Amino acid sequence: MPTSCAAWLHSTFLPSSGTRPPRSDCTRWRRRLEMRIEKIRATAFGPLVNQSLDFSPGMTVVHGPNEAGKSAWFNATYAALAGRRKGRGRGTAAQGEFRRRHQPWIGSRWAVGGTFVLDNGTVLAVEHNLKTGDTTIADSQTRAPISIAALGKRYGVDLTNDGGFDGARLLGLNRDALRAIAFVAQADVLRVVEDARELQSLLERAASSVTVDVTADAALDELRRLRSERVGVEHVGSRPLRAARQALEATKLSVDNGRDSLQVWVTVLSRERRAAADLRRAEAELAIDERALIWSELVAERSRFASAEDLARQVAERGSVTSVDESRIAQVRSVIAIYDDRGEAPAELAGESAAELRELIAAVPARPTGDLEPRISVVTAHRTLLAAKSAYETHAQGAREPMTGAAVTADPEELRRWAGVMETVVREAEPSVDQELATLLSSHAAAVAANGAAVQQFEADKRRVDQQRDHYAAALASYNQALGTYQRQETEFAAAAQHAQAAQTTAAAAVSEASKMRRTSTILLSSSGGLLLLGAVLALLSPIAGIALLVLGMLVGGAGVTLRPRGTALAVPPVWLPPRPTAPTPPAVPDLTTPEAPTPVIADPRIAELQTRQRLITEQATALRARKQEIAEKCAEIDIAPEPDRLRQFARYLEDAAAAAEREAEFRSRLSQLEDAWRASATALLQRLVEAGEPAASIADDAATASEGSLLALAAYQDHCRARAEQDQLASRLNDLEVRLAERVAAEERLAATATALAERERSVLALHAELFADVAAPADHAAAAKAIHEWLTTADRNRSAADDLRELEARLQQALDGRDLEAWRAELAARETEAGVNPGRTVTDESVQARRAGVDQLRETVGNLRGEAKASAQSGLAVAQAMETEADAERAVARVEALQRCLDIASEQLTKARLESQRTVAPALESLMRPWIPRVTNDRYNDLRIDPESLSMTARDQQGRTSDAQLLSHGTTEQLYVLLRLALTQHLVTSDEICPFVLDDVTAQSDSTRTIGVLEMLQEVSRERQVILFTQEQEVIDWARNQFIDERDSLVEVGGTKGGRP
Repeated sequence: MPTSCAAWLHSTFLPSSGTRPPRSDCTRWRRRLEMRIEKIRATAFGPLVNQSLDFSPGMTVVHGPNEAGKSAWFNATYAALAGRRKGRGRGTAAQGEFRRRHQPWIGSRWAVGGTFVLDNGTVLAVEHNLKTGDTTIADSQTRAPISIAALGKRYGVDLTNDGGFDGARLLGLNRDALRAIAFVAQADVLRVVEDARELQSLLERAASSVTVDVTADAALDELRRLRSERVGVEHVGSRPLRAARQALEATKLSVDNGRDSLQVWVTVLSRERRAAADLRRAEAELAIDERALIWSELVAERSRFASAEDLARQVAERGSVTSVDESRIAQVRSVIAIYDDRGEAPAELAGESAAELRELIAAVPARPTGDLEPRISVVTAHRTLLAAKSAYETHAQGAREPMTGAAVTADPEELRRWAGVMETVVREAEPSVDQELATLLSSHAAAVAANGAAVQQFEADKRRVDQQRDHYAAALASYNQALGTYQRQETEFAAAAQHAQAAQTTAAAAVSEASKMRRTSTILLSSSGGLLLLGAVLALLSPIAGIALLVLGMLVGGAGVTLRPRGTALAVPPVWLPPRPTAPTPPAVPDLTTPEAPTPVIADPRIAELQTRQRLITEQATALRARKQEIAEKCAEIDIAPEPDRLRQFARYLEDAAAAAEREAEFRSRLSQLEDAWRASATALLQRLVEAGEPAASIADDAATASEGSLLALAAYQDHCRARAEQDQLASRLNDLEVRLAERVAAEERLAATATALAERERSVLALHAELFADVAAPADHAAAAKAIHEWLTTADRNRSAADDLRELEARLQQALDGRDLEAWRAELAARETEAGVNPGRTVTDESVQARRAGVDQLRETVGNLRGEAKASAQSGLAVAQAMETEADAERAVARVEALQRCLDIASEQLTKARLESQRTVAPALESLMRPWIPRVTNDRYNDLRIDPESLSMTARDQQGRTSDAQLLSHGTTEQLYVLLRLALTQHLVTSDEICPFVLDDVTAQSDSTRTIGVLEMLQEVSRERQVILFTQEQEVIDWARNQFIDERDSLVEVGGTKGGRP
């Protein structure tokens, strides 16, 4: 067993020879690459549709205003490099949020792509269908497609993650680790702390001198799994340790009994145990199914009980409701309505009283007869006349002349089609088509040039293969000649070997007897081998822990050698043989594969399609202009303006010709009626004048003449009234005093009546209040009584509504209870659930439970039969010698399992120490990478820091030596320090011979001017070694870039506008 353990450790911690590339290819087991982002294509990503963005090899600053799509470009860059999971299901919450925020605003297609330059000059064009998770890869220079598996095999990495392509694997990372360290957005600068556990495995690999596909945590998990499967625990379960000890106890019992038929009994007993185990499992499953069947009924009843309980709670919360007397409410509402409609109390009359006015009238002489001012009837008749005249004139002005002429014969539908053509805009060209066509033509020219160079290389490779084929043919002829000589010498050697075989057989018999003495030390030597191999593995992860385990392995091996018998009994005596002839070495077969001829460049079909589209646009514009000219000429023939609105209006008129004639007749009829009303109002005015005492006048037949005559008579009447008024005013004030007296008498009578009615309503309100509130003191006045009655009505309305609701709830509750008491129902449910036990959470039917019961009954019968057979067989056993041999085998099995247990325990202890040692080396490495930049990005406020390797949290130290948790500092300082940490992680996790792009989004938003310049200078210096891409909207950053970007490696790019270029 230890030997098997050692073999497993070798296969787990060391890669197989088939996965390790030759030394000539690279010095590392897994090759990681330099990478540069050349272009990102947002086919359909968030607000971006069919747009692209180019990046410089050094530092690129991408700027634009709000809503320009900078964050969309940032996330599109990440998606183009890392891809998206392809597995089924919704994925993690972060993946769901990414999908929600960045799906296209318009359309269903969700796609993004990019062009990436690798360290060997390979340029990959990667296109992602983010909706399905599919990815296509092509060589951007030759346009030859490359499968994900072929690309991974070429660079020795597995490029799939969650079922989809993950470009971060080319850097030795995964898409989550790449987002946590190399893509820095303002909103998640501290994400590196949240993903510290995931980055820990990458840090452990980076701390090792040799990159392997396993970490200390993974190795510890595998050792725990191995210990659980191949050892187990002593008193629980059926793992090897407990099983071996149980077997040992069984064999000891067999030795004590000494039965002759032990094997038969053990066989029967084993069958009985298996059947009993099957029975126990079947009974357990039956119990679970029966409990599940009970629980399915309980769950349904519990749902009904919850509904009833909720109804009971609502009924209890509402409590009792006051009964409502509808007739009483109607009576009260009638009384209070009359009171509310009483109006205001009348004010006291001012001026002379009626008695005083009578005294004044007695002293006034008689007044003249006749109207002193125009009568109301006359004024009303005058107003009616003016209104009738105005209605007639207004209706007469609304008359419209019908449209006539040649256009009346035109077709309305034809006129509408003309209007549609005239309002169509002539589009001479489509800028996007011209731009895309120019881009495709340029790409095609470049592809043709690249294909020419590939053809020249193909011809050179073909000549080289022909030369190698000739050299190989000559070497093969020499080899065939040497092979004939070797075969003759091999025949002679075989004859000599036959004579030596008999002597060798005799010596082997002696060695077999001596080898029995070696069994005692076998376990120790095997354990020593496993410990030595494990120590070699740990030396790769941690030298100190590996050396400690190697020393332990040598000590165990020394003990095994001490117990091994001395002497030469174990060695077979050598037999002399003549030297065996050496076979000639065949010549190495050169690579005679004929190079594949380059594929001719085929023009992109979109070029012809776009050219055809340009031609169609031009032809359509020409045809549209000719059609408009033709319509204008036809409109001129029928005397109509070629305007869309005018054409549609005339079409509607032609369609409504019959309706227009009918409307004209109705107009004339209405005009006649208005004229008759005008003449009748003139006649009525003259009649009112006659009633007022004016002489009668004749009525003309024409309404206008009759109106003019009545107005002249009205003017004469008004003059007469004014004359009588002047006479009356000069003669006396009798008329005025009489009017005042009459008005005063009437006012005094109205005041008395109003006061009586108001007092009656107030008394009725007070009486109603006394009736409603008999046990309450009388109100201060009738207003307070009315207010109390209104409140009583509001309360009555609420009571009525509450009573209706309560009756409905009670009805529903009684229906749910179905005659049961709620508390008794609750107790019954609780008792049944307690009796049913734990809900197994499975779905069963009566048929499945019955079938399982039948199976259990059959198993019980089988177990009973086996137990009877085992009881009969137990009366005999094996021979004592055979039982003792079985006991010895069981003891050796226990010893092997215990040795494996000790080996695994020691390995776990040493791996734990190695992991702690690895973590202690990670933090100083990150600190040393960050330390030179800390004063510059914090404006000399802080000069050093410490990193916790477990959580990646940081403690900053200022110039006075004081320390602070980095996450408790100002938001800007915290972000600056964690940007440094991410940069250090990209250098540490992706080792010195690898380059990873660094992409940031508005990371200087919380920094002042000095710290912003410090961060920008740091990023520019970093861009000399790795590509840096910064998205920003700050004018200070843009101005800095315009002044500092003097190298072709750097560029300033504007999105949502035009390209800024290099200053």
